[in-house]
Amino acid sequence: MVARVFAVLAFAVLVACGARQPAPSPTPSATPMLIEDRGVTMPLAKVMTQTRLHPFLPLAEHQVYAVLPPLGGPDKPSTRGIAIEYDGQHGAHVLLSEWPTQTFAIRFGTHNVSGNPCSLVEYDSGKFVFSTHQGLIATIQGDGGSSRADVKASAEAAMARVCGASRATPR
Repeated sequence: MVARVFAVLAFAVLVACGARQPAPSPTPSATPMLIEDRGVTMPLAKVMTQTRLHPFLPLAEHQVYAVLPPLGGPDKPSTRGIAIEYDGQHGAHVLLSEWPTQTFAIRFGTHNVSGNPCSLVEYDSGKFVFSTHQGLIATIQGDGGSSRADVKASAEAAMARVCGASRATPR
């Protein structure tokens, strides 16, 4: 009798273990963000421990933050940059990257960006750069299907805010 109960229980366990649930339908993965190719993403509080830069933070809702390698020279907190991916003007999804200029002369073609602060330069189609009087260099480019005009509007808005803001300075 005990053997029969044991056999029935063993059979029930085997049937239960052998029953398979249908595999869930695959879900498409999210499109990778441009920022993931630029630096190490992490929460803003952690970003601020990895750099000495006081970044300009746009008023928009920020999506992701990252620490960027320096423009040149040794990789240390005082030379690293910060990237912020956010929704800019007219719904443009943009990536704002900021670095201390250090002592570099930043040039794109004939444009001396670091020597002409608060002037927006388009260095490639839909990619913009400007510097500030406080020693910050910033680039803005679209991520995804953002139009050139919307990215430019986001760049102009960011430059207008940061060039009037004294908080965007290297520490």
